[in-house]
Parts: sequence; C-alpha cells; structure tokens
Amino acid sequence: MAPEVYESSKYDPQPTDIWSLAVIFACMSLRRFPWKAPRLTDTSYKLFASPPTPGTDPAEMAARRASEGRTSSESQMTPGTGDPRRSSAPNTHKPTDTDSTHQHRHHHHHHHHRDQVGDGDAHSSSTASPGARIDAPPKDVLKGPWRLLRLLPQASRDIIGLMLQIDPKRRATMQDLMADAWISDTPVCRQLEGGKIVKAEGHRHTLEQSTTVSAGAG
Repeated sequence: MAPEVYESSKYDPQPTDIWSLAVIFACMSLRRFPWKAPRLTDTSYKLFASPPTPGTDPAEMAARRASEGRTSSESQMTPGTGDPRRSSAPNTHKPTDTDSTHQHRHHHHHHHHRDQVGDGDAHSSSTASPGARIDAPPKDVLKGPWRLLRLLPQASRDIIGLMLQIDPKRRATMQDLMADAWISDTPVCRQLEGGKIVKAEGHRHTLEQSTTVSAGAG
C-alpha cells in the first residue's frame, strides 16, 4: 500500500496503484519486500524516505546524465567519486597487497550491516541476502530512494523512482509509464479486437482466447 493510504481517509486510487506496481516489481526483482509497511516507524522505509545521501539524489543524477549526453540505459554511473564505470578509459591501476587487504577488511566490516534492501556503505551497489534486516543501521548507511533503486535493473530505475514518489501528486502517471522506453519497448503478447492473439517474439506468455457469452446463457 502507498503511504497516503495510512495517512488519509480519502486518497486517489490511481497513484496508489502506481505505487503498488513499483513495489511488486521490486519484490519480484529482489525476492523480498523493500519494507514491511510504508510508515516512518518502519526502519527500512524511514531510510528510503529520508533526505538522500549527498550525490545519490535520483533527480540530480538524471539531470547529470542528461547534461553529459547520456541516457539512463547507456549510463553505468554509481553514486560516489571516481567510479571507473563512468569513464571509457581503461583502468590501469594495478592492485597491490595493500589494496587487497583493504578490500578484504572493507567487505568484512560491512557484511553484517544490511537490511531488507541492503545497506552497505553509501557507494555499494551489491544486493543483500533475502530477508536480512537490522534495527540500528550504522552512521554511514545509505539514505534516500537510491538505497532501493540501485538494486533494481538499471533501465528500470528512472521510472520506478518516479512511481515511488512519496508525494502522490509528483508520482508517475500511467501516461508516464507508457511513454517510458523501458516499459514501452518490452515485448508482450497482446490480443486484438476480435480475439486474435499476437504472440511476442521469444516469449511464452499465454493469452486465453476470449469467448463471448450469449445473452441467453445462464
């Protein structure tokens, strides 16, 4: 359910359905719930709804990609400084014994700091083990929508981020969804008027042939 369902006795059902679609997609992708309930008493949701960790605001990141002439599907950007995936230049850095030791200690230090959608540090993009959760996150825990969006397929992050806008007035509409390339370019089976089924190439989706019930049928 969307946050406004808990907060208001009256709400527009269309934005709440958009929110639910995004949460369902996150559950299918991560194989776990991003939070128990969209309320500030829930630790995972509170972190998601918190002001973004500097450098991880989805809107700023999208604007930065646009200014660099990249689309979300082409960008390999991860929040933080010096991410080698943002550059086409080869990585000439040779790992040393010191690097190896540091990486081992860094991984060990953050291994136990993962909640339902994965905590880690602010620059991590690894997924957490299903169902893992903590009640007292460390100081450097990632805050804001990126803590969830970073775990989803890259091409889906922009539209899912809009679908999970806490303010329903700013949330993506169905028109926004159908205009998004990630959604509109997805091959799907469909049924034409008259009942003819058009199967998508490479898919096994099945649509049951529609039948018309006669007026006299009981």
